[in-house]
Amino acid sequence: MNRTKAVFLVTSLVVFGACAHNTTATTPVALKVTSTNADRHFVSDVRKATLRAIGNSVPEARPLTVTAAVDVTTERVMTSPYAVTGGGSRQRTIPSTSSDPTKDGALPTVTDNGFPASQESMDAVTEVRLTYTISDSSGRVIESDQTRFYSIPHDASEMVVDADSNRRSIVTLSPLWSNRNIANETAGFLASRVKALSR
Repeated sequence: MNRTKAVFLVTSLVVFGACAHNTTATTPVALKVTSTNADRHFVSDVRKATLRAIGNSVPEARPLTVTAAVDVTTERVMTSPYAVTGGGSRQRTIPSTSSDPTKDGALPTVTDNGFPASQESMDAVTEVRLTYTISDSSGRVIESDQTRFYSIPHDASEMVVDADSNRRSIVTLSPLWSNRNIANETAGFLASRVKALSR
């Protein structure tokens, strides 16, 4: 009898714990975010941030369907001077010296005991071009438009301008901050449109 009560208690705690950690925003707004060139993490961040923003700013939103397509421009950003690539020896293929490398067959490899670190970088989203459509519950399109958002580094000293090409670069230790910031800006805009159309 005590064992049954213990199993029931533990099962109840697991179920209640799972419910308590559910952070999904509930809203009558259906949202679809797609992209042809952004990675799945960025698309997921925009979707989650938009649902959270709608849930927070428009809890009484009317049933709408928001379809958003994000097209991003990215820039490769160095995140650290070096990242250790792991211990042990690595193998390196010796390049062909033949005038016709296709006849060489399998090229020899040698152990590479060089410095086991390399520069680490990541793609930072520098621009989002958003195309969106908002439809009512009957499927009638009530708003359709395009807009752009640009990433702004959190510290002006992190802006670098290349004098030769007059091109600016973001040099930051946190491109994740930049990506999250522009995702939240995009989400805030979509939530503001849902709010305006839910009045």
